Amino acid sequence: METEPHDHDDDFPQYRERLEIMQHELVDALRSLRLLDDDPYLRMQVFSLSIVDQFIMELEEQVLAKLFHEERTPMETMFLSAQSQMWIFAAYEILRTWRQRAREVLKLDKSGGLRPKFA
Repeated sequence: METEPHDHDDDFPQYRERLEIMQHELVDALRSLRLLDDDPYLRMQVFSLSIVDQFIMELEEQVLAKLFHEERTPMETMFLSAQSQMWIFAAYEILRTWRQRAREVLKLDKSGGLRPKFA
């Protein structure tokens, strides 16, 4: 019984190289959310998050290279883990704040107070 070769590459996501991922991509994606781009504080947080994102990606490459060449887990692994957790907390806070503002706008619209604000 003859079987066809399977391309197992489809089973895994295709990741881009770090240098192909531009800092503005995360900023553009998050700024596309309504109500987020209008707020200077949230814009600043998104920009800061994108800077840290670039830093973490570079650190990931360094840790991976060390893991490949050393027989033990590099010390930078703990720092990478901590930075990754802080990135997640920062992203969560941005989205939590954005979601709260969206709820407030919807609540204002439902109560009839949105149109007078525009006028």
